[in-house]
Amino acid sequence: MTVTQKAYYSDYGDNRMEKYEVNGGIEESCQASSVCCFIHKNKLKIVKDLWGEHIGIKKAVATLAQKKEKYFEDKKGKFGKNQKYGNQPCAGLGTGFLITHNKVMTAKHVITAMRLQKISKFRAVFGYEMIDKDKVDTIPQESICRIKRIVASSTLGGEDWAICELAERPIYSFPVRLNLDYKIEEDDMVSMWGHPSGLPIKYVPRGIVMPNKDAKEHILTGSEKVHTYQLKIAAFHGNSGSPIFKDNKVVGILIAGRSDYELCDRFIKRWCRPPLMIKEIRTHLVSNEEIENYGYEVAQRIDSIKEFIEPLL
Repeated sequence: MTVTQKAYYSDYGDNRMEKYEVNGGIEESCQASSVCCFIHKNKLKIVKDLWGEHIGIKKAVATLAQKKEKYFEDKKGKFGKNQKYGNQPCAGLGTGFLITHNKVMTAKHVITAMRLQKISKFRAVFGYEMIDKDKVDTIPQESICRIKRIVASSTLGGEDWAICELAERPIYSFPVRLNLDYKIEEDDMVSMWGHPSGLPIKYVPRGIVMPNKDAKEHILTGSEKVHTYQLKIAAFHGNSGSPIFKDNKVVGILIAGRSDYELCDRFIKRWCRPPLMIKEIRTHLVSNEEIENYGYEVAQRIDSIKEFIEPLL
């Protein structure tokens, strides 16, 4: 399966929110607590304070602006001043979420990416979030979990999912509620928690399920079972593995989408001189042409793999 990055759509704009900006209740807090970011252990450090030892992100970890400017280095791109989250660390590789007290679900290609760097060196980190616009919160040591083994996974017929067993139980986190019987429908409104670009956790309050233009590509031979659906939602590289919620229950896993950042020409006015043109890095707004040719973001259905999930709950 070819996995691409993600982007946003003009209908909602980049409507990502910090956890502390979400005016929700217990349900939203529990949802956020269930979500983890897969982070290499070398990017974590011990932080000591009056309350004991906690875990933080090393200062050497590149910020979003630094990471994107490195990517566009050959074209001398500069991260746009009006772009979100430029000063935040990009520590993670992908997203996952608790389905039991010690099992995490994610996209299979996230597991594949971790295996390339040795999966034993990664940690499932819960509570990786901003405490305000400039500061990443410290993380309890009990929220840092090793990956013990891969319990089940598949990339057959368009599937892209995996379930990991953790070596430790994250005691401050709660498993999500899964809706294994609901068949997602066009125009369903959904939401998402995740770690776009490996950033601290973000919430997307609104997305919509779209017509599944490429459904035929994801039908298992002889079974007529469609494993994915498309949706219009602000998603980015690193959101892979993010849980998709409808009515506070998970109905899908974000697995693919469009390119997330692009270079744009920006003209700066100068006194008594011609305007200066610079290359500015901005979040990618998906065009109608892209939608026509490639579709929207793609999510793994939960109901289509019920037979694999239920025995593990």
